[in-house]
Parts: sequence; C-alpha cells; structure tokens
Amino acid sequence: MIDLHTHTTASDGTYTPEQLIDYALEKKLKAIAITDHDTIDGLLQAQDYLQKKAIDPSTLELINGIELSTNIDKYDFDIHIVGLFLDIHHPSFVKGLKHIYDDRERRNEKMIESLQNHNYDITLDELKSQSKDSVITRSHFANHLVEKGYFSKTKEVFHKLIGNGKKLYIPREDVSSESAIHLIKESGGIPVLAHPTLYPLDSNGLYALVDQLKSYGLLGIETYYSLYTAQETKAMIHIAERFSLLKSGGSDFHGENKPGNDLGVGFGNLQVPDELLIPMRH
Repeated sequence: MIDLHTHTTASDGTYTPEQLIDYALEKKLKAIAITDHDTIDGLLQAQDYLQKKAIDPSTLELINGIELSTNIDKYDFDIHIVGLFLDIHHPSFVKGLKHIYDDRERRNEKMIESLQNHNYDITLDELKSQSKDSVITRSHFANHLVEKGYFSKTKEVFHKLIGNGKKLYIPREDVSSESAIHLIKESGGIPVLAHPTLYPLDSNGLYALVDQLKSYGLLGIETYYSLYTAQETKAMIHIAERFSLLKSGGSDFHGENKPGNDLGVGFGNLQVPDELLIPMRH
C-alpha cells in the first residue's frame, strides 16, 4: 500500500516530517510522497531523517512531492496540482518555487487586510507565530479564527468565509495551472490533478477542466482519494483512461487538522495500489 498525498507541519499538517515517516513505517507503507503546500521543507527534513535512520528504500520509499495551489481565470476556486518525482534541485524548480511562495505571501497579506476590513481581529504576526515558520495556508487562518471565538469549527470558516467562491475568498493571482504544470514537468516531475471531485463542477464541467489541463501537459489524476465513494473512484478511473492520464492517489493526510482521515487508509476504505508507481517510473 502507498500514499502519494500527505502533509506535514511544514505546511498545514500536524505531524512533523519525522513523525510522519515513523507513522508510515508503523503502517508498513511501501511508499509515501510528502506533498506540502508550496514548500519542500518537510520533504527535506524527512529525507535527512530517513538517511540518519538508515532506512532502505525497499522498506519505505520517499517520493519527492509538492502540492501547488493554482488558478485558471474562468474558475473562482483554486485548482490543486500535485507534483511527484520532482528534481527538487533543478534550477527551474528552485526559481519557480520561490515565485510561488512569494505569491502565497501576497495572498495572505490580502486575506489579512480583507478580514480586518470585515472586523476580524487578526494579524499576520499572529499567524506566523501560530504556524511556527511553516507555510501559512487557509487552514491556519481557519484555526486562528476558531481559537479567537469567531467560529466554532474550521469547516464553518471555510463554508461561510474563506472557502472557494465564498465572500472573503481570494484567489492565487500569479500561479496559473498552466505555469505550475510546466514547472513540474521542467523539473522532471509528474503533474497530477488533486482530488477532482472536490471542485464545484458537474461531470461535464470536470471533463472540460481535465481537457484544458491536459492541453497544458497534465500527466496524472487522483483516482484514489480518502473522500471518494466507490462510484467516484470508478468515475475517476474512467476519466484517467479517457484522457490517457496516469492514475495516482492518497489520503491527503493532515493529522489532527483532518480528524478521522488516517494515513494510507483515509476514512477506512482507501487503498492505493502499489502498482500505480510502475507506469510513473517510465
């Protein structure tokens, strides 16, 4: 069993990279991809940890990964592209990732300004203190607003305020889906459309989105995901085959930030086949 979509404390997960590796070993996963939002800091820590522990890749393979929040002008929601098997030292990737990180910082500043204009007492310094130098995501905003008593649950913050298309949602301005896909491919990686059923699209809309992303160079799609029903898994496999895309999948594990969603198994029914890695290597 493998898990190609996970997060650590380097972005919005609650497991440190070291804890995540230990948990993957405990669960006897064959491979894991750390796909933090717009950063490889957690991945680098995990690589160092595996080296220090002298864990053989045949026991647990750590796959270079990242998750990029991107946009296409006609959609009022983020489109998440996971990159797998990246050369994280490629000059294009290093330069491109800095650009993406800076864009996220600008977005966070605009979100702070927007929230303050709507009488929410929140500052960027508070968020940076809470995040402990990790990449600040909307989950950090949601957690902080709950802690301050404005909302009872983080889901409520997303649903009413900062979720895709909501009144204080601010899109990524300068990270297009096309540029993100090109960046991943330039770095020798595989760009994968993350959790396609989570986008507010009907089946025709999803087909149109995948078709557009395929024209940009998309190579894969998550056909296995923690929130899919059996029917949705079949539908995503059909889309992968229809568009000749590689099949991928993972739990989107965040630790305590997504309660009940466990590494490798999601909410209990997830099983990402080891065999998906074979065509990815060719």
